[in-house]
Amino acid sequence: MSVERRFHPRFDVDLPVSISFTDEECILDTCAINLSLSGMQVQASKTVVDSILQHCQHPAEFYVSINTEQLNFEKIKVRLIINRRISQQAFQLGLKFCGPSQEQQNSLNDYIRHCKNT
Repeated sequence: MSVERRFHPRFDVDLPVSISFTDEECILDTCAINLSLSGMQVQASKTVVDSILQHCQHPAEFYVSINTEQLNFEKIKVRLIINRRISQQAFQLGLKFCGPSQEQQNSLNDYIRHCKNT
């Protein structure tokens, strides 16, 4: 029997995610596969993972943005907490939100409330 240790439930999503860094010189595109109030999981290619690790110190921290009709937020700081290789060229990354603004938190709350009702 597995014990659920998460504080917030995850909801399956399919949302485009842009990854950026403090220096703004590089923007990477990936896709969120699930989302909660405390973080998200994204699918990423080996190229994206290599670029993240090249741009960041340990622990890797960077920014994510999602701009869709359903959810729109810019540059939430995240920390890479899970880097799981799925295949030779595919990874799943667990990202924890680091102090989102009240506006970002409200946007997430609204979107997750919508997810619960569908």
